[in-house]
Amino acid sequence: MQAWIKKILAIVRSGVSRMFAAREDNSKADVVAVLREVNLLSALTRRQLFHIASSLHRRHYKRDEIIYYEGDPGLGLYIVEDGTVDLVSSSPPSDSSPSILGSNQVFGVASMFGDVRREETARATQQTSLLGLFSPELKSLVRRNPAVGSALLMVLAEYLAETAVNNSRDYRSLAASISAQGSSDTPAAIVTESQ
Repeated sequence: MQAWIKKILAIVRSGVSRMFAAREDNSKADVVAVLREVNLLSALTRRQLFHIASSLHRRHYKRDEIIYYEGDPGLGLYIVEDGTVDLVSSSPPSDSSPSILGSNQVFGVASMFGDVRREETARATQQTSLLGLFSPELKSLVRRNPAVGSALLMVLAEYLAETAVNNSRDYRSLAASISAQGSSDTPAAIVTESQ
């Protein structure tokens, strides 16, 4: 091939790759803007969020579409980008009362740390966009960029620890409430039975 044709092809390739890189960077910048609003990720730098953004998958759900069912294998976590998600569990302490999550809220974090089944059913209550981070991408991020992967793992671990402490408090409070109700009923029942 002649030298001038090679030069033209090199210029075209360079321009095309820059054009696609600019689109990709704009898309990542949009995702980073969302991530900066997520309380869970507030301790991470913009640069770290940029690396994490490349591991996320955008998913769109219609109103009343199921994201996952209670008991399904947990494959990753989700961030609500736009819309709302209803989380309903059949087990206590929720007593099937829904939790509604909106923009910039996270759910499914526990599934990032092993073979964990979903504890609730997640349903989009309106047109909803989610950003998903799945276990294989997290592992890949840790291999590609250990500093960013470790920072993200620390944030997720801190979130799970805080959630465990809060759940423990809720269970203790619930147990105390049940115990208090039971103790006021118990003496009358014992007296009646013993007569």
